[in-house]
Amino acid sequence: MSSASIPLTVEAYRDGRSVKTEALVTLQMEGEAGKTAEKGAEAEGNEDTLLQQVKEVVSELPEGENRILLPGRLEDGTRLRWEKKREIEPIAAILMILPLGMLFLYRDKQQKIMRARKKQIDEIRKGLPAFQDQLLLLLSSGLIFHDAFVRIAESFQKRLRKDALQKLIIEVVCVNRETGASLITVLDHHARELGVREFSRMVTIIVENQNKGVDLREKLESESAILWTQRKKLAEERGKAAETKLSFPLAILLMVLIVITASPAILEM
Repeated sequence: MSSASIPLTVEAYRDGRSVKTEALVTLQMEGEAGKTAEKGAEAEGNEDTLLQQVKEVVSELPEGENRILLPGRLEDGTRLRWEKKREIEPIAAILMILPLGMLFLYRDKQQKIMRARKKQIDEIRKGLPAFQDQLLLLLSSGLIFHDAFVRIAESFQKRLRKDALQKLIIEVVCVNRETGASLITVLDHHARELGVREFSRMVTIIVENQNKGVDLREKLESESAILWTQRKKLAEERGKAAETKLSFPLAILLMVLIVITASPAILEM
């Protein structure tokens, strides 16, 4: 014998009052029908009498093999409204979870972008003092700025592993050759897009040299000294931060060492 159980909700209205309860209606597909309804969950509200009448109607539903005719009114005229109990479909659950998943992916993507940006800025700041020293060395040997810059870019191009600053210098030279724009214009454009203060200061010195004839080597030497000082301070700050992070594990190791050392004496007491 096969059967089908259908969860329903029934709501009763009388004299401006209403109560709601749940019922599980079971249809017998063949043979004699068993109990056709089971008691539902506790109803909402305090209308005990009306609720009891509704439950009696639910428990006395007529037996049927394929279908049951649900009553629309009680004997006292109370109206009944039957509805199939709504359940969250798998598709609806997926549609609810999908926005959360998209938000998580978006945040993860944004965090990756921020980490990549921070890494790029750190590499540029770290490599800028050495780059300026190379530029000063070539300028002192008699090369003009354009030739010195291109030669440094060519030396970067031969390296297998390149940091963010080296990639930036190579890109500036490539854009200069492909578009025909002046090296100073391309460099200034990249500096504005990048937004790194130290790199922008260096480019400003170079632009002023080309436009106003400012002594490039003297300005770069002064800027290089400032950058090396900043790099030393940054290294010191990172060292102190590393010491702070290691202090807690070291304290735990020290406590473990004290316990191991003192345990024989404690056990002998």
